[in-house]
Amino acid sequence: MPPTAQWGVTNGLGLVLNGAISGGFNLTKTGMGTAHLGGSSANTYGGITYVNQGMLTLVKATGTAVPNDLVVGDGVNAATVRLDAQRPALLRVRRNRGNLQPVGPEPPQQHHRSLTLSNGTVATGSGTLMLNGPGQLDW
Repeated sequence: MPPTAQWGVTNGLGLVLNGAISGGFNLTKTGMGTAHLGGSSANTYGGITYVNQGMLTLVKATGTAVPNDLVVGDGVNAATVRLDAQRPALLRVRRNRGNLQPVGPEPPQQHHRSLTLSNGTVATGSGTLMLNGPGQLDW
């Protein structure tokens, strides 16, 4: 199991990460504040992204913000991932009392290989949620 890089963002505060994140670790966001993964260089870290509390916005102008699996919520605390500028094709998304919010006009759909909901929601607005490949949908 890879090591974990964890950052906590206090409620009412924000954290902006505009550089490329690389390495062989999981990334965990805690705290009720908002963190932003932005910039123009792709993130290439090798682990899973966990959003246990608060909000994470994916605002990369180009490149991938979340290169691997994404887990939204820890099953106890509310968590949200907002897809603002980038609509990545995530490998697997698991929601444990978490939400995924597409924002903006382009593109109008989300592509995932699997989606697991555990007391979570999916809000697509006017878009479409599509499961592609040999994935699964667990409710």
